[in-house]
Amino acid sequence: MTNKERTDILLQSIANVLTVYGYHVRDNSLFYGKGGIVMYLYAYAAYSGDEAYEDFAGDMLDVIMKDAFKLTSDFDRGFTGIGWLLGWLIKKNYVEGDANDDLKAYDKAMYARIECEKDSDLAIQSLYLAERIEQSSPTYSISSLVGIFLKILGQRYEGKPLKKMQVRSIDYLLKKAGDIKHDEKYIKDIDTINDRIRKEAKQIERKNDSACDESLYYSTDDLFKAIFLSEEKSVNLNEKQTNEILENYIKNADSTRLYLL
Repeated sequence: MTNKERTDILLQSIANVLTVYGYHVRDNSLFYGKGGIVMYLYAYAAYSGDEAYEDFAGDMLDVIMKDAFKLTSDFDRGFTGIGWLLGWLIKKNYVEGDANDDLKAYDKAMYARIECEKDSDLAIQSLYLAERIEQSSPTYSISSLVGIFLKILGQRYEGKPLKKMQVRSIDYLLKKAGDIKHDEKYIKDIDTINDRIRKEAKQIERKNDSACDESLYYSTDDLFKAIFLSEEKSVNLNEKQTNEILENYIKNADSTRLYLL
């Protein structure tokens, strides 16, 4: 069996597990619930050409969209993550739609909740806003709201430590917003948060990655160690071992052991 054949079997096995258990997942969020399942299944349907997975993902997306605004505004657990997912699906041509038309309600809700959801992680919501900048058009632009967001962001995190993922998310937004002409009353605040993030980003680059880093991206080895292996073990997995672990995990998965439930 070739490497591609083994990979195809594993990808299909994952898709099958997600379709079997997907509707039992109560969480609708991007990181911890149905949102992530929808993302995988649409991508897998495009890869495999099997429309059955796309149909399943579409039904699940309808469920998510219906209740999206019952969630908080957070990116990982809330509706800005779902808004980002919808924009991603449209950009990939997995679903039909116009991102600006479909996401206007998400834009408004995000700003409406900034003051009433003081504990929400605005830094991570930067990921949503950065993609919305990219989707702006002459008839609808999110750019005018970026200055307001960055001003509030700077005030919210002034004097507070930032995690690695937060720094990278804000840095991503600042880079996307670099060419935007902001209202003069926001310039000073934007320059302040920009200077701080640039310094912290450089410090992160100098540091070696460690097991306790809260990075946005993880290597395959990191994921396997975190999910499949005990913390005491430190091993380097070859391709055969990796496939065997995945196959065994999928084969023995049940509704009481799945991480997604």
